[in-house]
Amino acid sequence: MKILFFTWLGSYIDDDLEFFFNKMGHDCHRIWNEHGDIPNRYEDDKFLEYFEGQVLSEGFDVCFTTNYWPLVAEGCHRHGLPYISWSYDSPPNLPKTDTMEYDTNYIFFFSRDDVDDYKKKGIEHVYHMPLAVNTDRWAKVRANNLAFSSDISLVGKTYQSTLPTLKTRMTDYQKGYIEAIVASQQANDQAYIIRDAVTDKLIESINENYATYPDNALTISAPQLIYSIATFVTHIDRLSLLKLLSTKFDTHLYTYDLPEEEYKLIPNVKIHGQVSYEEEMPQIFKLSKINLCPTFRGNCSGLPLRQLDVMGCGGFLLSSFRTELYEEFTDGVDTAMYYGLEDALEKADFYMTHEDVRLSIAMKGYEKVKKYYTYEDRLSRMLDHINTD
Repeated sequence: MKILFFTWLGSYIDDDLEFFFNKMGHDCHRIWNEHGDIPNRYEDDKFLEYFEGQVLSEGFDVCFTTNYWPLVAEGCHRHGLPYISWSYDSPPNLPKTDTMEYDTNYIFFFSRDDVDDYKKKGIEHVYHMPLAVNTDRWAKVRANNLAFSSDISLVGKTYQSTLPTLKTRMTDYQKGYIEAIVASQQANDQAYIIRDAVTDKLIESINENYATYPDNALTISAPQLIYSIATFVTHIDRLSLLKLLSTKFDTHLYTYDLPEEEYKLIPNVKIHGQVSYEEEMPQIFKLSKINLCPTFRGNCSGLPLRQLDVMGCGGFLLSSFRTELYEEFTDGVDTAMYYGLEDALEKADFYMTHEDVRLSIAMKGYEKVKKYYTYEDRLSRMLDHINTD
């Protein structure tokens, strides 16, 4: 099959996708977006002319992108070209759904909750496809930088939120309502409360209040507020978890978005800058006794790439509860999950003092993702949808 692999902004999995498409015997043409920045992902005639030129000049059988791009869907639909997108973000940042209805689309989300959400909106061409990991790639990375050794580490964003700014122009009632949502979601690891709590009536009342300010600078949609609350709760999750665990263990944070004024909130945590995905990150996973993964609250059910990469490196994963992790893995056998801060501390303490159990879980997790979470499996299944529909 001749595949146009169109790379928009680049992603962590693009190199693996190109490699495995070709390894599987397909003729994969990876084309970077040479058109430049696209300010409007839904309407851009110049980009469509550029993209359609790429499609028509080579006679491709299918177009593939990571994440869903409306302009690519439009270009493919105009020429009857099947378009496969595979999302590694949850929730997807898609404010409009009109192009998603095209029958040339095969839109895959790694989080089953996202599939269910779009099906409720009447979008038919959405499917569930968990992410994959290239264990052979990580096996080649030698864990020889002992500076990355630690008891506990977290690699990732701390999720800075716009919620404090948004609240400055809310009424006291609206602020109280939002704070109640935050508190309820913080207390619940097993259900996603935010989406249902942000009602159309709430959004309407907030925007009415914003409109009373002379500069009329703010308006907000339900998805925007939901995301803002989710990032705020995640920020609290991560800093609270790090603060608690660092009182007892050598704890390290590798990030790029924590403001210096917030360092004092986690005084015992050793804070480092961003690390490279290809070389430094896998060493951290291999040299940390426990790798934390407090999952982003907006991702309601799926296994994010970070979890698979930890296990794919043979690292020990301690993750917050997520439905699909619970369904596909066994807590205490091939992964470890925590339910709240105190449970995280108790489990960290147990696994730090039971090395044999910790190493056994890490090995079984590695064996499972190596066998079942492969790119060959995922790509074959996605391409089969074209052949069977």
